[in-house]
Amino acid sequence: MSKKIDERTPKEMQKLIEEIIASIKDEYTEVVNYVENDLLKKLEILNSPEWITNPYSGKKCLLDPVQVALYDYIIGAEIMLNMCYSQELSKKYSRAKLYFRNKWANEYMTLLD
Repeated sequence: MSKKIDERTPKEMQKLIEEIIASIKDEYTEVVNYVENDLLKKLEILNSPEWITNPYSGKKCLLDPVQVALYDYIIGAEIMLNMCYSQELSKKYSRAKLYFRNKWANEYMTLLD
């Protein structure tokens, strides 16, 4: 039986925290690898930046072509998930959204949050 959190020594807590951080880093590395080495290669990336408007707030952002392609993918995946749930698409959508949020936080907050 494992110890309750409040019964762990400071050294045990430190080890647990380090394991959690390592796990999160590994998961994010997988997200980056998937988006950069797989997803972005499958998307159509045009040559010009575009102004994108948040349909709810009316706020706008100028996105570069890679950002536009990924934004369009996220919006399209969201629409498809609302029509017919797919666990595989849900995982890809979540990865794309996490990548966008971490790479372009201001744009994410303006357009997708």
